[in-house]
Amino acid sequence: PSIGAGGLDQTTLLDLWHTWTEEVQVTPQPSRPNRLRSSTTMFLSHGVRRSGDSLRTTGVLQKLVSRPSSPRRIFWDFLSVLVMGYDVIMIPLQVFDFSESTAEQAMGFLTTCFWTLDLVASFFAGFHCGGLIEMRPLKVALHYVRTWFTIDILVIVVDWVVLVFNSSQVDGVGLIRLNKTLRIVRVLRVLRLLRLLRIVKVLSVMSELHDMIHSDVLVTSLNVIQFIIGILLLNHYFACAWYWIGIAQAGEDLSNPSWVTKLAQTYGQVPNVGYFYTSALHWSLTQFTPASMEVVPGNTMERAFTIFVLLFAVLLFSSLLSSITTSMINLRRMSSERRRQQSYVRRYITDKQVTLDLGNRISGFLRQH
Repeated sequence: PSIGAGGLDQTTLLDLWHTWTEEVQVTPQPSRPNRLRSSTTMFLSHGVRRSGDSLRTTGVLQKLVSRPSSPRRIFWDFLSVLVMGYDVIMIPLQVFDFSESTAEQAMGFLTTCFWTLDLVASFFAGFHCGGLIEMRPLKVALHYVRTWFTIDILVIVVDWVVLVFNSSQVDGVGLIRLNKTLRIVRVLRVLRLLRLLRIVKVLSVMSELHDMIHSDVLVTSLNVIQFIIGILLLNHYFACAWYWIGIAQAGEDLSNPSWVTKLAQTYGQVPNVGYFYTSALHWSLTQFTPASMEVVPGNTMERAFTIFVLLFAVLLFSSLLSSITTSMINLRRMSSERRRQQSYVRRYITDKQVTLDLGNRISGFLRQH
């Protein structure tokens, strides 16, 4: 077509470039023997890697590897969160040195068995890598060995040794002497604090579970619950540390007795473990709030720890409180927006006289979504 002074002639059709209209014939390239390609199956489209594709191999072990988003893996991760929650609560309570009941001994055995099975299951847990899902057994095993295997095997060995020592003590099978055995058990109980390193692993699991939730309201609600649980766990740990400092300083300085000694004198006798824990937890909560109570530091060590907790509360609690406030505001805003949209839809159904069947279907859809 020609373009004159008046511009392009509207009656003239423009010709397309020949590269836009020619038929392209793709000649398949001769396949080369490639052991990796023959042994690896990728869920790809036209040989292009796409986000979320899985890297797999052929073999018996491949059937044991689970995707991160599979129902089996989600159920196992949910159990690990519950077991980790039990450990996070019970491990600091060892400072109270109370005798374990049969149920607590059974729970200790079950949690140790669970983490042992979790070590084995981690060798077959696929993971995300560069937008792809790595499912090849060898790659998955090497990834676990390079990351969490050392910590997991150390914690599991300590747990089983503690169980063996406890059973030997109960059954009267003294290894050397009873007092020496008790000292070893106490040292091993302190080493069980290594279990708390799994919190980082569980937090990554919880973030993956959050990514599977597509409801903004539910995600915001879970964030608020996490903040509240975090504050309670912090006070739980501070309460246990406060009691440990008080019991360690009891009887050393009679002129400056610890809060444990003064509480026992006020109580008239040595209180039970439950009263000591609730008093320590009450003290911990008062450090995060303007409230007060009768428990106060009685020596230098307790006062130094109180100053540390106060500084920590000023720095951290304010940020946590602001985060909770922001999340609650967002949750209230999303809830009001949802009610406003539903009100608009109901008004539209009424004004336009939509049929009863269609109106019920629309209302049901809105309630579900």
